[in-house]
Amino acid sequence: MLLRTHLMMALFFGLLAMQYFGFGWLFLMVVLMATVIPDLDTSKSRFGKKFWILRPIQWIAGHRKIFHSLIFVLVFGIGLWFIFPFVVYGFVFGYVLHLLLDCFTIQGVMLFYPFSEWRIKGFVKTSGWIEWGIFLIGFLGVVWIVKKLI
Repeated sequence: MLLRTHLMMALFFGLLAMQYFGFGWLFLMVVLMATVIPDLDTSKSRFGKKFWILRPIQWIAGHRKIFHSLIFVLVFGIGLWFIFPFVVYGFVFGYVLHLLLDCFTIQGVMLFYPFSEWRIKGFVKTSGWIEWGIFLIGFLGVVWIVKKLI
């Protein structure tokens, strides 16, 4: 899926969930940042192409491999817990949301890589009309939530 869809759905679900997690708006900001991280493994993503320092990681990691793995989320989340424990919930929430959305795409995701190359695939073509529909649902959801907050 495209960055805009990931961010819109992260905003929607983050707004829904932030009342159940501590740190309110900080939680939401971390969710939005974390949903971008999995696609830093490719130079074709919006942020992946801007940060040339990531090129070695992109060459080694490969797109939709270790960065799109629950193993990475677990290891990185544990490390984050020792440094910034108050952001772990937002990080895991945003990151896993990205992975779940990518599970609906035709390319799919290997959630248990490197231990298994079994791939969960869906039917959504990246930048296709179904993805636009998902984006629109997220947008309308955000409008509804913001309208309730005002």
